[in-house]
Amino acid sequence: LKLQGRLYSAHLAPEASRVTSFRAAKLRRRLAAAAPEARHFSKMNLSGADLSGMDLRGADFSHAVLADANLQGANLEGCDFSEAVLARALLTDTLLAGSRLDKANLGGAHLQGCDLSSASLRETLCHGTRFTGCNLRGALLDQTQLHETEMAGCAMQSSRWTQVALRRMTLRDLVLDQAELNQVLLLECSLERVSLNAARLVRCGFVTVRLVAQVDLSHARFDACSIALGSSFAGVTAVGTFLKQCGMRGTSFAGADLSAARLENCDLSECGLSDARLDGFVAGESLFVRANLARASLRGAHLIDANLSKSNLL
Repeated sequence: LKLQGRLYSAHLAPEASRVTSFRAAKLRRRLAAAAPEARHFSKMNLSGADLSGMDLRGADFSHAVLADANLQGANLEGCDFSEAVLARALLTDTLLAGSRLDKANLGGAHLQGCDLSSASLRETLCHGTRFTGCNLRGALLDQTQLHETEMAGCAMQSSRWTQVALRRMTLRDLVLDQAELNQVLLLECSLERVSLNAARLVRCGFVTVRLVAQVDLSHARFDACSIALGSSFAGVTAVGTFLKQCGMRGTSFAGADLSAARLENCDLSECGLSDARLDGFVAGESLFVRANLARASLRGAHLIDANLSKSNLL
């Protein structure tokens, strides 16, 4: 229990002291001397260590403590960091492709230009973690704890997200094309220059979410998703998007491009669709009660069986 407590609270503890130059050199020699098949560093205390530029591919760092460690430029591909402490670690240009970070503590760590392609972040704690310019293509985020996390300039195509909550985050310059999101909640988040082209979202929730600029949901699929509590999707590009059994009551889509979008049994009651482009829009058996479609373009739209009661079409 003591070890678990340390794992989950390490990012809240004071920064670890940098190791002396003598100890730093000794640690580097010890790790470098291990043959690739003998890189077993589980449970080691490497707090404040300097492992920058080292090639430690495939090493076992499970349960190790690397708080405040310098891992800049290190090759850590295929490493096992399960339940390791990486709080406030410096990870600039670090190679972590195919690594396991399951249940690791990355709280306060700065990952800049890292390769995390196909990495596993299952139940990883990322409180206050910064991901800048990282490659997360094909990465797995399952019950990952993202709280006040920064994500900017990251490539996340084909990444897989399950039961992840994004709280009070700014998502900027992200590419999530063809990503799979299942039971993902965005709470009080803002999105700017984010692409979810051809992504699949199942039972996801957007609560008080604001799309700032250049958000592309074209050809994405939304199943049983909910957009609620003052969220704004104004100006979004969602060409050819498919939405099934989604609740979007009261959401603003003002000026959005929903050309050729298809809706099945969705609720857009009281939504703001003024100046939206709805050309070729298909919305059978969907609700638009009291929706505002003022000045919306509806060329070739198919709204048979849609409920437009008390909506504004002028």
